[in-house]
Amino acid sequence: MSDGCKIERITQTELRKLLGEQGETVFTRYKQARDLVVDQVLPEIKAVQPALTDHGPKHVRDVLEKAHALLGKNCIGNGRRQLNAVEAYCLLLCVIFHDVGNIYGRDGHQHHVASVYDYVHSEASRDMQEKQIILTVAGAHCGEASDGSKDTLRQLGGDAWLLGQRVRMRDVSAILRLADELAEGPQRTSTFMRKLGYPPDAQVYHEYARATRTSVDQPSGRIALDYHIEVECDGGKQTAPQKKALKDFLCFIEQRALKVDQEMRYASFYSPLLREFRSTSITMGFWIDGNLADLDLQPVVLTDLVVPGTKGKLPSEIDSKYSYRSLASAIARYLSRRKGGAK
Repeated sequence: MSDGCKIERITQTELRKLLGEQGETVFTRYKQARDLVVDQVLPEIKAVQPALTDHGPKHVRDVLEKAHALLGKNCIGNGRRQLNAVEAYCLLLCVIFHDVGNIYGRDGHQHHVASVYDYVHSEASRDMQEKQIILTVAGAHCGEASDGSKDTLRQLGGDAWLLGQRVRMRDVSAILRLADELAEGPQRTSTFMRKLGYPPDAQVYHEYARATRTSVDQPSGRIALDYHIEVECDGGKQTAPQKKALKDFLCFIEQRALKVDQEMRYASFYSPLLREFRSTSITMGFWIDGNLADLDLQPVVLTDLVVPGTKGKLPSEIDSKYSYRSLASAIARYLSRRKGGAK
C-alpha cells in the first residue's frame, strides 16, 4: 500500500492545513502504523484463519476506497457535512485496525484490537485517547452491543476529542461499518482454493465473493449490487443436485443483498454524512458455459420507502421473476433454446 489511496492523500493534505507541521507528523504516524499492520499482521490472518474470505491488505485498501466513495470527493474539510481532518485520520486508523483481532480467532474479533495497537506503538509513543477511539469504533463495526442487540452504534452517543478536534464517534463508526460491508468481491477469494475445496461451511462465502461486485453511486444516493452467477449444467440440462445448489445459493444472495440494504439504512440513520443514501439496486446475470443468458431480468431496487405495517421484502418478493421457480424455468428454456439451435 505504498501508493496511498485517494482518501489517504486528501487526509494528509487536510491535516497539514489544519495542524501545520504537526499535521505532517500525525500523518507520518499513521503511515508507520499502517505499514507495520499491513506487512506484519494482516497477512498472518490467512495463516490462522485459512477458511475466511480475505481480511488482508487488499481488503483494507478496498475498505478505504469504499469509505471515500461513500463520502464523495469533498469528504474532508470544515463543513457540517464533512469529516474534519482529525476525524478522517481516526477513520483511516480504524480501517487499518478493524480486522486485526482475527489473528486471535473470528469470534469477537472486533474486541481484540488492543494488543495489536500496543505492538504497533511502543509504550512511550502510545496515545491513550487515540487508542480509546480506535477500540471503541472498531468494537462497534460488527457483533452485538452491550445490551445484546445488534444496535452497536447507539451506544456511541458521545463525541471524543483528539489533537484539539472533535471526533464524532457514531459518524466514524457508521462509515467504517458500511464501507466494510461493501468491500466485497472476487479479490476476497482464491479460484485455486475454491477448486481445491474450502471447508463446506465456508464455501458459500467464497462463492458469494466471486459472484459479487459492489458500486457506490454517491451523487444518486444508491448502492449497486451486481451478481454474476455461473450456472452449472450437464449436457444442456441441470441435474437435481445442481438445481438444489443454485437454489440455495440464490437464497443466500437474497439474504446478503437485504443485509447490505439494511446496513446502508442503519448507517445513514446514525450518520448525517451518509443521509444521501436511500436505495439499493440489485442486478443478477446468469452465465452458462461462458455465455450470458438472456433471462429478461430487470434490476430490483430496494428503497427507503416504508409503508406502516409491512416488512422488508426480498428481491424475489418485489419481482416474481427473481423467485427460484421463475429463474429455474427461465434457465431451462434458455438451455432448451441453446440445445435446439445447436442441432
